[in-house]
Formats: sequence, structure tokens, C-alpha cells
Amino acid sequence: MQYVSIRVEIEALHINQIFNMHTIFGDLDYVQGYLRMGHLEMELNDEDFEKFKSLSLKEQKEWLWDEGDVKVDDFRVEYCGSITEINY
Repeated sequence: MQYVSIRVEIEALHINQIFNMHTIFGDLDYVQGYLRMGHLEMELNDEDFEKFKSLSLKEQKEWLWDEGDVKVDDFRVEYCGSITEINY
């Protein structure tokens, strides 16, 4: 999923350059909502991957909890605070 979002950002940047568009960001004071779904993710080299596969399920879970990064798959925004800063 991370690769998809990077690709979309690159494509959006390319489109912005073609049409001479500018992206404006407005930082928000806060965002309130719900994180619905997520997963842990980590990258392993070939040697560590083979080691990971040889571990018990309990050991795999421990490794993933210790080394993995949380990725949010789905969320819902309920409220947003006021704009605190504008960047371009």
C-alpha cells in the first residue's frame, strides 16, 4: 500500500507540473476521528526472511510487534480544527 501512495504522489506532482498547478497545504490544529483498520509491516532481507519463516507463530508475532511499523488502512474523520498555517 505504501508503494501505491508514493506512486500517486509522484503522478500528482507530474500532473501539477504539466498544468502549472501548485499544491497548497493548510496545517490543521487537530483532526478527530476513528482509525478503523491497520496492519503492522516490516521489510526483511533474504537472510532475515528465512529466519523469520523458521520461527514459531509466537516468535513471529513478537518480532513483528517489536520491529514492524503501524500502517493505517482505513479511517474516518469526524471533525477538524482551524487552519494554523498555510504552506506552499
